[in-house]
Amino acid sequence: MDEISTIRTSNKTADITDDFILDETSTTRKIFRATIVDNSKNPEANIRGFLIHQRKNIKDVWEDINEFKLNELKSGEGVKVELRSETTKRLFEALSKCYCIANNGLHSGIVNYEILERNYASDLIQVPSNREHFVKELINQNFSDEIWNEIISVNPDLATKLSWSKIQKDRQKVLDEFEENISKEMPESYWQSFFKENTWIFGYGLNYQFLNTLSDQPIFGGTTYDGRNSQKGDYLCNTIANSKFTVLVEIKKPSTELITSKKQYRNGAWLLGLELYGSVSQLQGYLNTWDTEGSKNPQNLRQLEKLNIFTYLPKGIVVIGNTNQLNDDDKIRSFELFRRNINNPEIITFDELLERARYIVGDLQIEESEINNFELEDIIF
Repeated sequence: MDEISTIRTSNKTADITDDFILDETSTTRKIFRATIVDNSKNPEANIRGFLIHQRKNIKDVWEDINEFKLNELKSGEGVKVELRSETTKRLFEALSKCYCIANNGLHSGIVNYEILERNYASDLIQVPSNREHFVKELINQNFSDEIWNEIISVNPDLATKLSWSKIQKDRQKVLDEFEENISKEMPESYWQSFFKENTWIFGYGLNYQFLNTLSDQPIFGGTTYDGRNSQKGDYLCNTIANSKFTVLVEIKKPSTELITSKKQYRNGAWLLGLELYGSVSQLQGYLNTWDTEGSKNPQNLRQLEKLNIFTYLPKGIVVIGNTNQLNDDDKIRSFELFRRNINNPEIITFDELLERARYIVGDLQIEESEINNFELEDIIF
């Protein structure tokens, strides 16, 4: 961060108090000395200055020298001052800082400025004719606060689209992980953590309200909901609305059997998997315990009502298995009739959740036409 000061010298001018050193050795240096001007004829041309080359002895200090008057040159004479590439770049940076300050106008007395470090060469942006490509490049870069705030200021709709694009990109990574691991033998603890970290999958869909995780590994009876030594479930969640209601969730594995591998029971009916029966029965017990004990515990009741969360015949959800196990019509019918005739809990398979995640990710995509129609000239960099 550079600190630069100006001092008012007339009603039309202000000097930048310190010279910009462009090139320096022990005996020579080149400097740029700048003045801010109020140029009514061309307001954008508001900087003038001197490019000065100085020479001294090693032990001397730098001081102004007598000027060489160019108007005293004779015909055929001239002065040639070489600027090395590094010197030229420093001159450009000095001018950029001067114009940045000059654009704030003239002020009385001494004024101090702080100039943030910048890559001035990148300030000159050529806007390509392919605006869609340009916007995509912006999305893929890490924006500075300055550019982001400018986008919000001149086009809030674009800022919203860019924000959704970031969410979209993050959720696509989660979707890829889901697709990769659904066919692997991952432990229940993995899936519990996965859904805890990505509640948008579990709590978003056409037939379900948004769910907010209230507590993982909650206690449903006998003590407070985050206590010990009682019925312990996977998730205690709540719906999102003005008034919220608790929902209990159990997470199993995609490989958990929905149908036993044994032969048909009779007349086209298949026995359902033991884990499926057990999960439903277990969660029904949790629902009853939470409804009659846990939610009515005075400490739980006070804590939850402060959050406007209530319990009345709580809903339950079991996430279990994969419908790819249902490889004939009889198995499909046996499983679907079973879960359709259970009032509570709701049974959802992992592949159904995966399809829901795909729907959400696809629904959030930014339309290409919306990006392409954005007018880049509305942004001032």
